[in-house]
Order: sequence, then structure tokens, then C-alpha cells
Amino acid sequence: ALQRGHLEKLPMPTHQKILPAPQDGYIETMNVEKIGLAGVKIGAGRAIVSDIIQPTAGIEFTAKVGDFVKKGDPLFIIHGNEKTQFHLIEQDLLESIIWTPNKVSRSPLVLQTLQ
Repeated sequence: ALQRGHLEKLPMPTHQKILPAPQDGYIETMNVEKIGLAGVKIGAGRAIVSDIIQPTAGIEFTAKVGDFVKKGDPLFIIHGNEKTQFHLIEQDLLESIIWTPNKVSRSPLVLQTLQ
């Protein structure tokens, strides 16, 4: 809105799937490389230059490092027009999370401001 974009003109995905947490616990870390490679499998990125990007494909994070999540809570939402591909990445996404029963301190969002 602040950039005066026209989001209504962008293609919207026809399908989405919520991937629920398999257990209770705090999210200690996320393997974002594994998550990125999972995105490539559904067309949200490229493995090689000639790969075609699917503009409606993507992975939405609904939890982040440090969050306490209960079993069944949404972890990710997979978006796209090819719902038959969603199963290709579900295990990758679940394996990208390291769980702990202990509260996790979050790293600061901004480490320092340069002048």
C-alpha cells in the first residue's frame, strides 16, 4: 500500500495447504537452505537458469525461531497452482525444523546501525 502497488493485479495461487506441527515445542532453529530448496521443487525458485518460476508458488512461514508451537498448529502454508506437487516438499519442510522443549532466546533483528 505504501509503495502504491496493485496487488490485485498479481496472479493468486489456486491452492494452499497448511502444514501442521508434528509436536509441541519451541523452534530452536530452521534450516532455511533446505526450505529454499523445497521452494525450488514447487517452482518458487530456480535450480538452473532455464527453470521456469511459477509466480503463485511459495512457502509461507507461520512460525519462527523462538516460537512455542503446539502439535497441530500451522508451521508453513504451501501456495501454488499445482497442488499435486505439495507432497514433494512436506517432509523437507518438517525436517528443516529443530525442536527443543526449552525456551529459546531470539537473536536481535538488527545487529547494528551503520552511520
